Amino acid sequence: MERLVDVRPLPLDEPRVPLSKEITALENDFDRLSLTVAKTCYRQAVDNLVEQRFEAANGQLCAMFEAVVVRIASVKGFSTSRHGVGGAAISYLVNEGLLPPDDGGDFVRGLWQITHTNGPHPCTSDAGEARSRLQAVTSAVRYLLDRFP
Repeated sequence: MERLVDVRPLPLDEPRVPLSKEITALENDFDRLSLTVAKTCYRQAVDNLVEQRFEAANGQLCAMFEAVVVRIASVKGFSTSRHGVGGAAISYLVNEGLLPPDDGGDFVRGLWQITHTNGPHPCTSDAGEARSRLQAVTSAVRYLLDRFP
């Protein structure tokens, strides 16, 4: 019998791509991998999106994405003791051949750059942008966690 644990119904109406199952599954993976910061930031991003605080949602997505890429790179030998090194962590994965440019590296690097435009700055993000970022970052993190279990 299938049993859902810690499921949160979410009113994400637009665009017509249901994300509730993906969000719950990703949160469960964050728990499984002890990615507490990533889970907290992701929950805040989703909650901010639902409450129409789009810039705040984008800011939390950036923080979640960084927590994931830095953790993956650290497990693979990347060394850092400071925050704000998500781009360097991605470069490490690409340069070490762990995430080749034509097999996810360009996608992850490009999405990283996209998530650093408009972000949490006041009045610079709308609902469509915040929703598409949530979809794209959710997919990218899902890809990374599947690739680097």
